[in-house]
This record gives sequence, structure tokens and C-alpha cells, in this order.
Amino acid sequence: MVATARKIYQHHRDRQRESILVAAEELFLARGIDDVNMADIALAAQVTRATLYKYFPNKQEIAWAVFENYCELMTAMVPDEFTRHTANGITRVARLLEGSCLFFHTYPQRALYFAQFDALYAKDGSTDRMNHFKHRLHQGEEPIVLALRAGVADGTVRADVDPEVMGITILTILAGIERRLAVAIPTFEGEFGYTPHHVYTMTCELILQGLRATTAPIASPQA
Repeated sequence: MVATARKIYQHHRDRQRESILVAAEELFLARGIDDVNMADIALAAQVTRATLYKYFPNKQEIAWAVFENYCELMTAMVPDEFTRHTANGITRVARLLEGSCLFFHTYPQRALYFAQFDALYAKDGSTDRMNHFKHRLHQGEEPIVLALRAGVADGTVRADVDPEVMGITILTILAGIERRLAVAIPTFEGEFGYTPHHVYTMTCELILQGLRATTAPIASPQA
């Protein structure tokens, strides 16, 4: 009986915490993180401020929680083949890029939120916290670095590629284009004649072409 009651209570807390994050995310996207306060979030989530503070001590912690949710969701969308060591390195890179493209197409608001979060992160300078989160999320090194390293070793990625530097470079390129395209979604196709999704896909293709060794095959997603 006690165990059942605890499960019910924990389920209630989990649902309430999630409703707070959903409400906060909507406010952050609509008004910007800087222009939202704890009272706004409590009102939107339909909880008292006292209840809100039981879950989060301040707005920054809520912003971090929303950021972490997005990262975990993106990681879950990367095809399983990416983590299989049976796939060659360039195929693993390709699957990661495909997953990133799919996530941007499905959740373009994430890029808008990340642009806001970048400003918050730059202010508080919590690099130790960020590194700890990424290590926990990926259970070690960045997956793109591991894939590039595997590709150099198996000959499917150019031998002159430095996996660590190139991995950071790719992540930075993707972050930059995501934020640019997400902001421009209402006008981009009318101005350039191509959808943001098409341009994002072409960016990923260019990255892949620049990495691939001349004769390296990329397995199809079904392989």
C-alpha cells in the first residue's frame, strides 16, 4: 500500500514538473528567456509560486531543464545504426547528419530556443555543467567524434581529418545554420525559392562530401 502510494505521488510530481517545463518553454519561445519570470511561469503552468519553487529554485534551472529535454529528444531521434560499431565510420556520420536534419525539420522551435539559451549560457559560463551533461547524455565522448575516429581508422573518412577538431566544427556549423534557418522560416522560401529543410539537407550533404574518402561507401539506412 505504501509503495503504491509513493508511485502515485511520484507520478503526480513527474507530470507536474513536465507541465511546468511545457509552460515555460512556450513562454520562452514567445517572449524570450530574459523577459519571463517565475511568476509568469507559475501562472502559465497553473501552479502556485510556492509549488513552482519546490521543483525549480530559479528561472535559470528551468531554462537548463528545457535545454536538456531538447538534447535528449534529439539523441533519441538519431537512428540506431549510428551507434552500431558494425557500420563503417562514414555511414555513422551520415546517420547522425540525417538525424539532425530530421530533428530540425520536426522541431524547428528547438533552434530558436537554443539561440536564446546560448545567450544565457554565455552569461553564466557554466562550462563544467555543460560538459558534465554532455558526458552523461552521450556516456562519454561526442558521438560525432567517435564516428569520425572510426572512419579515419577504417578508411571511409579522409585520413587528414582530425576527429576532435572536425567534430566540434560540424556541431558548430549545424548549430549556426539551424538558428539562421529557424529565425527565417516565415520568409526564407519566398526570398530564396528553397525551403529551410532543403538547404539544411544540402548543408549536411556538403559536410559529408568533404569528409568521405574517395571510394568510401555509405550504407543505406536499411542496411
